[in-house]
Amino acid sequence: MLGGVLPGFDSMDGENAKLMPMDNVYSYFMFLGPIERKKDPTRISWNKILAWLLVVLNIFLQTTVLYAVFTTVVTSDVIWRNSIISLAGNSVNPFAPEPSKCNPGGSLCSETNGTFSCAPPSIQLAGRWDMLDLDNDGIWTREEVLEKREELQCQFAVDPLEVFNVFVSFVKKRKDVIWVHPLVQSGKALHKAYFDFAKGDIIMCNYRNDEMCPNLLQRGFFDGPLTTGKSPRVGKTIESALNYCYDLLKTGGVCERSLPSTYSVWRKSSDNQCFDELYHKFIYKHPKTGQTKSLLEVDYKAVSDYEKGRNSYLFMTYKSIIILMFVLCMFVELKDIILVFSWVLTFPSEEQVEAQGEDAVHEEHDADGKVSKYIIHGITKQHRMLVGVITLTRFVLGIFLTWVGTVFLLMDTDYVNLLLNGVGLIFVIEIANCLYGQLLDLELREQCENSDPFSVSMGFMWKICWFKNPAVRDLMHLVIILAVLIGGMYLHYIHIARPLSTALECTCLTRGDKCYEAQAFDKSFWEGYWANTVPEVFASVEHMKKEHEDDDDDSDVSDVTEDAPAPAPAAAPTNFIHKGLHGKAHHFTTLKGPGVIPFQHGHAHHKSRHRVTRLLNAHD
Repeated sequence: MLGGVLPGFDSMDGENAKLMPMDNVYSYFMFLGPIERKKDPTRISWNKILAWLLVVLNIFLQTTVLYAVFTTVVTSDVIWRNSIISLAGNSVNPFAPEPSKCNPGGSLCSETNGTFSCAPPSIQLAGRWDMLDLDNDGIWTREEVLEKREELQCQFAVDPLEVFNVFVSFVKKRKDVIWVHPLVQSGKALHKAYFDFAKGDIIMCNYRNDEMCPNLLQRGFFDGPLTTGKSPRVGKTIESALNYCYDLLKTGGVCERSLPSTYSVWRKSSDNQCFDELYHKFIYKHPKTGQTKSLLEVDYKAVSDYEKGRNSYLFMTYKSIIILMFVLCMFVELKDIILVFSWVLTFPSEEQVEAQGEDAVHEEHDADGKVSKYIIHGITKQHRMLVGVITLTRFVLGIFLTWVGTVFLLMDTDYVNLLLNGVGLIFVIEIANCLYGQLLDLELREQCENSDPFSVSMGFMWKICWFKNPAVRDLMHLVIILAVLIGGMYLHYIHIARPLSTALECTCLTRGDKCYEAQAFDKSFWEGYWANTVPEVFASVEHMKKEHEDDDDDSDVSDVTEDAPAPAPAAAPTNFIHKGLHGKAHHFTTLKGPGVIPFQHGHAHHKSRHRVTRLLNAHD
């Protein structure tokens, strides 16, 4: 402890307590002052200077060590936790800042109603088509991006215009396997079919690096295309599926080159926060051919470490015991401080004792005439004030040590480190005892240790808060300590350990029942994507391709023969892309003949062309 390993008092009766001389610098200073004044009231002795020096040195050493632990360990841990997920909205700290209305983008994860989303911002939009296509017409236009740009940027901390361009870029990169509409080629709009096609690649980017590819194979994400063989991207073999994944996720791969800079920041940051890789061997069996391949499933140390704090009852009990021992030491220190504080307020003054005809300090001598014991009956006002200031400093230092030490132990996720850190905190507590035992001569120590203890009136000072029965008093202390410990551990579990563990699992492995991406893009999603979405995409694109070719044929200008020259009237329009007339039949003008030749087409066919030409006209 800051003032000693054992409490500095013993119960005398129901009302009073003994303040014993202890083997620490604070007790030495408190007992030495009256003794040195008894020897010579007129001078400042070297013993007093040494006592002052030891107290100041002890405070300096303990403050420096605690400050170093706080700034380099505790503060760093808070910064690290906030880089995973901001817990400001769930903080039990009344002085914590209010959470920002907009997503500041400083954390890898965000939480909404108990669900964590840890994908990079650009990928989070891949599963939210309804928020992008504002008029629900199946086409995401640049105008719609700009209309909702600020709102989406506030919510997801990414510029949706960048995301729009990323989807367009991904579609263009796959033009060897899919026809690209001119609107997409020009970057003016993106049909839902192209969005669904590109989001498969973009969602894959959520898995961060190519070491996750075997994990995805194990989860069955590629079983659909491997079984049917109808996805050119994935192919038909285990090697082709892995190569598709590797090309996307490897360093410098398609994901890193194509996605916005926020993705690269997220990727490097998440790699650092997940700590070291852990590997487990498994055998994957091809769902159609039965071919097997030995692969390594990756896990991460941060996930496994913090999972203990959420799921291991043994570890939580072990941590509680270590923290309990530390809190008990600090509780003893607090009781010692309270006792000294009560002594400062109630102990008789030197003037009061001398007014009764007694010495403030009484000496007892042995057979040789040497002083064998000092009995202190009163203290000076100056000494009372000095001890009061030192006691107040001890109290502040003790509160700070209790807080830093508890946080220091709570953040630990390893059995051995917890034990070693607990011992390290005891070392900080023991500095006051070490200085006393190692720097003071034996004769000086015996001078104070042989003094009679002080009598402190605790019942008078603390009234009903002081239980006269020592057993009841100690039982109440134990109940208070256990209640504080259990309450603190529960709050830490609810507000820090559980959300942090869940966020790490979601960030590093995209796994967990509270992870939005893990649930939204699970095995059933990928089965549906490869089996239904991809074929529908190609069918829709083929239909758009035919419509576009028909539009090109319809818009061809007929040749004007030399035998029947007929120049167009002056009022004829030069731009004959229709402006969206209503009805089941629309008339397109051509420059054939002397007048306007009407051309009718079906309503369904017109609807698609009308949408395309409206978009083109809007960007002229």
